[in-house]
Amino acid sequence: MFKLPPPILQFCAALIWTLAGVKLLYRGLTIAGSANFAWWVVALTVLVGLAKAFFILDKVCRKNVERIKTYENKAFFLHIFALRTWLIIGAMIIIGRLLHMCPAGEEWSGLFSLSVGSGLLFASRISWKGWWVLKSSSRGSK
Repeated sequence: MFKLPPPILQFCAALIWTLAGVKLLYRGLTIAGSANFAWWVVALTVLVGLAKAFFILDKVCRKNVERIKTYENKAFFLHIFALRTWLIIGAMIIIGRLLHMCPAGEEWSGLFSLSVGSGLLFASRISWKGWWVLKSSSRGSK
């Protein structure tokens, strides 16, 4: 149906992580600003996101890059991420929505968005590096 070569799949994965990270980071900073959070709360939340990237999301990105590298031919576009990653994405969306619906949830939702956004944005560097390597190697094989 709609199949893409590995470098394009990797580019899409990196772009999705980056755009989602930017959107969530912006949303979190906007809410943090309107809620008048202390600067140290915002900084601590970003540090938690960076730690999450370092200990969890970097590993997910590396596995995803390695998985996409194994495709010899074009693959279906939903293969941008493994099923487990799609499930994690879905869980994060649901948690964010549930937090938003709770009383005083806007503030918690903002902190959650800030943490997840900073983590996604930081971890996206691995996807971009994977794309660069795939793009470079596919050029060399032509």
